[in-house]
Amino acid sequence: MTKKVVIVREGSWGSITREEYDDWLSTFSGAVKNMEHKDYHTEKVEKIADVVIVDTLEQAIKLLSERRVDILFFISRGIIQRAKEVKQKYPDVPMYLLTGLLPEDELIFLKKTWLGHDLIRDILLD
Repeated sequence: MTKKVVIVREGSWGSITREEYDDWLSTFSGAVKNMEHKDYHTEKVEKIADVVIVDTLEQAIKLLSERRVDILFFISRGIIQRAKEVKQKYPDVPMYLLTGLLPEDELIFLKKTWLGHDLIRDILLD
């Protein structure tokens, strides 16, 4: 089944420009769009996700209310408080906040299956 992925473009943090966010967003959304899964029993290759980029959180909330979102991404911690409010309203939808700076005063959660060589190296060298 193809996942319906929504990425919220709204938000900013620090000195990152809108152009830098949009460049990163283009790379990230392209990677998500191109992800495939191969069923080793049938040899069938399927696209994992359809991606929709919305400009505002309000647009994402509309899609959530219409049950048109399987996974939601926020691209800036500048929207964290509002993202938490949306997550409370839609607790069954996985939501991820992507950030270049992790909060130093909070515990960071990682799913064990995410721990690959690159992530471990990044954690150790951070």
